Amino acid sequence: MTANGIEVASTLAAVLNALLAGGQSSATGPGPCNNGVRITKDQLSSAKFRVTIDAYYDPKCATIFSDAVLTVTLTSASSFDISGLMYTHDPAGKVVAYATLTNQTKLASTTTSVTQGNIRVKNGPSAQYGLSCSLATNNTCGFGGVVPIPSLKQSLGFVSSLQNFVASGSSKNGVVNATAYTGATDTLKLHQGSGTSWKISGGSRAGVLSGTFKEKVDAKALDVDGSVLLNTAGKPGVIDDGQAATTAVSFGTRSGIAQGTVRQTSSGKRFATFSTDAVGSGAIDYSSGSTGTIAFFIVAS
Repeated sequence: MTANGIEVASTLAAVLNALLAGGQSSATGPGPCNNGVRITKDQLSSAKFRVTIDAYYDPKCATIFSDAVLTVTLTSASSFDISGLMYTHDPAGKVVAYATLTNQTKLASTTTSVTQGNIRVKNGPSAQYGLSCSLATNNTCGFGGVVPIPSLKQSLGFVSSLQNFVASGSSKNGVVNATAYTGATDTLKLHQGSGTSWKISGGSRAGVLSGTFKEKVDAKALDVDGSVLLNTAGKPGVIDDGQAATTAVSFGTRSGIAQGTVRQTSSGKRFATFSTDAVGSGAIDYSSGSTGTIAFFIVAS
């Protein structure tokens, strides 16, 4: 979820920049393919326009990865609202998840943006999410999510803060702090906190982690690649046999999580190894020999 949050934060900042820059008018057909992204703008009125953002697995725009249809309403000279739907496809072209979103953005020397919505995996539960960002010389975001896991008969929650991510180019000094929560099915509630923070109520804290990340963002292709190194920050925040752990993850928007490894901090003993594809489907292998499934970047069993 941390890697996914970094990707979402960087992509949102890049998308906001793309919306301000505009795109190809639909009167002259769809926008051109630009390194795996096609943006088409349709003016609805003087204060409202519709933007279609199609992202592809390949740079020639042959295999669709995600498509978003967003309605942008200018509420003042320095603010706008966004609402819409986004669909995510597997490499075979099948829709595997869709998301709803509403966004309020205010432009200033420091741009503030708040996005909320739901993500539903095909034939799976609906997850609630929130993202609050302060975009300036040093970008910061707060991210939160709650998802029911029927196979575990519980709900999982996650809040994190991200500092020093970028909308374009590279960052080698990203900082992340995160807290995980657990509770009975449908008991966790996500709330917007102060500043860019998010809060979860109705359950108990299951883990506290902090760490660093590196990323490279191709704004034109809406593609984010990077790595994350997380450490448990004391109890709670323990894994497997009660020992503090370190998690290393490499990730990419189109490739998913190439590999993630959880190890005991003191000895380096491996607890688990996991990976997912670009749409968050994958598996986790525990050192005990058992395996579990990952659905939309959540360990579901």
